[in-house]
Parts: sequence; structure tokens; C-alpha cells
Amino acid sequence: MAVISYHDWQRKFASDPGVLGASVVVNGTPFTVIGVAPAAFFGESVQADPPDLWMPLTLQPQVMLIPSLLDPHGMYWLHIIGRRKADVSWKQAQEWLNLRFRQYLTEQQGTHLGADDTRTISQMYVDLVPGGRGVSRLRVEYAQPLEILMGVVILVLLIACANLATFYSPGRRRARKKYRPGLRSAPAARGSSASCSLRLCCCPASAAPWDCCAYWGTRALVRVVVAGSDNIALKSGPDTQVLAFTLVASLLTGLLFGLAPALRVSRVSLAPGLKAGSRTVTGDATHAGRFPLPKALVAVQIALSLLLLAGAGLFVRTLRNLRDQDFGFDRESVLLVNIDARIAGYAPGQIGGLYQRIHDTLSGLPGVRSATLSSIPPMNGGAGRMNCHPRDTHHSPMRTC
Repeated sequence: MAVISYHDWQRKFASDPGVLGASVVVNGTPFTVIGVAPAAFFGESVQADPPDLWMPLTLQPQVMLIPSLLDPHGMYWLHIIGRRKADVSWKQAQEWLNLRFRQYLTEQQGTHLGADDTRTISQMYVDLVPGGRGVSRLRVEYAQPLEILMGVVILVLLIACANLATFYSPGRRRARKKYRPGLRSAPAARGSSASCSLRLCCCPASAAPWDCCAYWGTRALVRVVVAGSDNIALKSGPDTQVLAFTLVASLLTGLLFGLAPALRVSRVSLAPGLKAGSRTVTGDATHAGRFPLPKALVAVQIALSLLLLAGAGLFVRTLRNLRDQDFGFDRESVLLVNIDARIAGYAPGQIGGLYQRIHDTLSGLPGVRSATLSSIPPMNGGAGRMNCHPRDTHHSPMRTC
């Protein structure tokens, strides 16, 4: 029996409501469809290419066409997932898991357990992590790049805040507009500065084009992650919590960096401005002499901009180096094909002759310069590893694998 995914039901069965009871063949083993998973279900693992169907674990040898991996030494590929009881705390569950894990390791050692082994086992533990959102290697792979991206966003926010505070500083406003005594008081100027900053930070945060950019930008990033797969297991829409946080951050930064210049305006002395033809304010000059805020903000803005530009340049150079990296062979016009003779029903004694015929046939095709066979090609992402230990002999040093 098997449960097929919602995407597979749409693609292979054209959303047929009578799919229950249909037969699907996987590596020569027939399965009966007993259900269709919900559209938002992609399994316990978050993958770039989610599975198309689920079947009982006991049928692993028939599906993978290899001996059973369900013995105690072959279960390394399985995840242990459980549901915690309401009356059990996270700490109690962690202690229970570590205790069972150490007991298992002690039993595996048996009579060969020494003092060093006992001390090592007592220091070993298993991390209990939340499983409500599935097991995901993508989180580990993309956590650091996303943290770097968050740092870049913070730098851009700081640059905008410095720009906003400089824009509404009394010196900038005095350079833009001739001071007119009697028409605006310090509280009015303070309210005007805060009101302008609030409108400036609210308009971009609530505009529909920014939401569209976030939506399409997120979908573009997800497309890059899944590498062209048509079955995307990742949520590609902007998160409402992130949008709400962005709105609140915009409001707070707008008020904070808009009120700072407004408070400076409130401390300006209006007496000198009442004199005819006066264009300067002595109180403002006094404050500027004590603490040149506009100049400091401009310096901070330039420093952060240079830091951001330098980081962007380093990223561009890194991408260019990765693209032009020398892998030791000519990458042009290289095709890679994976084959598995067991699925086609070939016996172990027939595989050697089959591979030789495939090699000869491919080498004789028009347009093929050369062909070769490899169990682990250098560009498929897989690898094999063995530990080699040197052993001294009377004749010559040797390495045993």
C-alpha cells in the first residue's frame, strides 16, 4: 500500500477522485493507492525535492532493491520523532533521551567496555530539537546566509535613520528656508518635524508595491533554492509576522529619529530671530558648537555606506570566483547519466557485460568524443570515505583500509 502526494495526484492522475485502489509500480513492486496526502503535507523532512509517495518502512528492501537496513547497525538513516506528553517538560524529555542513549551505547560495548569508554559515553548526548516544522537540512545550510542578509538590512536601516535625522536637523531646515520670526514657535516646529518623519516612514511601509516586491522576491529566492523543481515544499509568500515587524520598526525608527531633531528645535532661542533681517539663531549655534549632530550623522552615514559597498563587492567577487573555479577538467559539453541495472532485473553476474555494452554503444554515437564509467562521478555531490591507519612492518610501511 502507498499514499501519494497531492502534487503526484494532480500530475500523474489528473486529480482523478477515483484514484483509490489504483496501482503504481516502484522498481518492479506494485503498490495500491490507499490515500492522497493534503496539499500542504510534504513529509517529515523539508526538502528541495519532496517525495511523491509514502509506503510502509518494512518494504524498504523491495523498493531500494538492497538488503534490509532495519537491523540495529543500519538505522542511522532514520529520524526519531516523538510527541511529548503535556505533563512532561522539555528538560525531562531531554534527560530521558540521553539516559536511554547512553544505556544503548553501554550495551553495544558489552564486555569490551573500559574505563575510558565509560567516561566517553557519560559525556555523550543527543540534542532534542522541535519537530513541529519537520527535519530540515535547508535551515542549517541557509541559516548563516540569512543572518548575513539580516545584517545588511540593519546597515541599510541605520543609513536611512542617519539620513532622516540629518534631513530634519535644524541646520538643514535653516539652509532650506529663511527663518521667519513669529510664524512658527518651537513646539510647532517640533510637531512639524515629527509629523513629517512619521508620514515619511509610514508611506513606504504600507504601500502595495513594496508588498508585491516582497512576494515576488521571495518566490524568486525559493526558485533558486529548489533549482527548478516544479514541486516546491517551501512556503513562498511573505510572512505576516515579518511584515508586521517591518511596519513596527519603520514607525519606531521614524518617530525616534524624527523626534531627536524636533527636540533640538524646541531648545532654540527665538529672541535673536525676532531682530529684523536676522537669519541665524544663536541658541542653535551654541548647541551645534557643543555637539555637531548633523556632521556626526553624515560621517556615520558615509561610514556605513562604505561598509555596505565593500561587503557587496566582496560578495560579487566571491560569486565570480566560484563561477570561474577550475575543477581540473573541461566542463563544456559534459553529460552525466545515472543508471541502475538492478531495477531493470539484471542479475549481479550480468552487470559487468551490460556496462561494457553501454560504454561501447555510447562511445560509438555520433558527436560523442569520449565516454567513461564511474561509481562515484566527481560532479554528482556524492563521496565515499574510509579510515586508513598506518601499520609498521619489518619490510616496508603499509596502509590498510
